[in-house]
Amino acid sequence: MTDQDLTYKIGEALLAQGLITPQQLNQCLFELGQSGLRPEEICMLQGWATMEEIFQILPTDILPLGQLLLLYNQIRLDQLTWALRKQTELHQPLGQILVTKSWIDPEILNIFLAEQAELRTLRAANAWLTIQKRRQGTQRRELYNPDELSIALKQAQSTIDAQAKTIRSLKLNLNTSNSQPSRKVDPAITKVKVLLTELVTSGILSKQQAQTVFQSFLKNKDSLDKVLAKFGINPQTLHFFSSPRYRQLSKEKGDFIFFLGTSGLLTKQKLAGLPNQSLEETVRALHTHNLLPAPLIRYLINQFRSPALPPG
Repeated sequence: MTDQDLTYKIGEALLAQGLITPQQLNQCLFELGQSGLRPEEICMLQGWATMEEIFQILPTDILPLGQLLLLYNQIRLDQLTWALRKQTELHQPLGQILVTKSWIDPEILNIFLAEQAELRTLRAANAWLTIQKRRQGTQRRELYNPDELSIALKQAQSTIDAQAKTIRSLKLNLNTSNSQPSRKVDPAITKVKVLLTELVTSGILSKQQAQTVFQSFLKNKDSLDKVLAKFGINPQTLHFFSSPRYRQLSKEKGDFIFFLGTSGLLTKQKLAGLPNQSLEETVRALHTHNLLPAPLIRYLINQFRSPALPPG
């Protein structure tokens, strides 16, 4: 079936279900020649029908990438229509345009390209219902159970306990002695700055929040874990981000879910529900079920794949 044939078929389906009128169908076909937008996209843009009404009558094997991203709330409708019009003008892949505009990360784009391929193979008649089920996780294979994961995480607990002093030692006390002020930088301050940089890079804290944490530190001379607890950061997560060596030990097992578990970012129950056939499947589940924000997922992937630290 050609693209033109598919367009007519979709338009006729919308008309048959009473979602558009014959006049609106003609408008869709005219707009297709002007902007490259498909009837269902024009229908949503004009407000003639809801997304649920439209995609309930469309099968999964005809979903283009842009609509898939829209259904998974990765982009907005206005972003999609802008990118599609730009695609007609530039003759570039839609994904490339979205990445260039920083509307989606390259890693996330690859995940949804794989999702698109799976949905085409699935050929389900109701795209809306199918995707809602996939988003809710009803079709995920749970390869970990809570007991197994609990045992795995306990293997890292000794390392956490042994290095817990790192957290308690991160205190900002500039007046450690009565000596005259020195130009020498306090190592504790440097360590805190490095940690806050990691938290900002990962997306856990914004730059403004990191500055607030640092100023609170300097003003109140509280321990770092006490200040960061106000931002919902627990001691295990703090230790994960403050110790490159600990992250190195955590990833040596070669298991991304184990690595994620040692970060303290997710509960055991949520970890147990993650698929573990491949890193891509795990990351897709994290993202599509909104378990972690995209910048943090990207940070964790980069940390897990980064080269081993030199000894010493």
